Amino acid sequence: YVAVFDPIDGSKNIDSSLPVGTVFGIYRSPAKSGSSKLHIESFLQRGTNLVASGYCLYSATTVLVLTLGSGVHGFTLDPDKQTFLQTHPNMRIPDVGNLYSFNEAYY
Repeated sequence: YVAVFDPIDGSKNIDSSLPVGTVFGIYRSPAKSGSSKLHIESFLQRGTNLVASGYCLYSATTVLVLTLGSGVHGFTLDPDKQTFLQTHPNMRIPDVGNLYSFNEAYY
């Protein structure tokens, strides 16, 4: 597998004490015959090839949002137990709402 990520997404928020996070994706490593080395093509894949992706938000609480391709689930870090607990099962973008936005990236 190959992991791709933006380690500090929202870094401009740091000066304002706003949350920052890490965006990540996981791809299967394309097989090259007879080689176990990674190639640039391993990282330059379409988003439709992702096997998992997510976002970890660092603030007063730490929240991990993860998809393995069939649903999106949110987990909150319990610092006492040092583990993530599922707190937001089956997250969905509302069909209608006052305002929401997201950023689309193109390969």
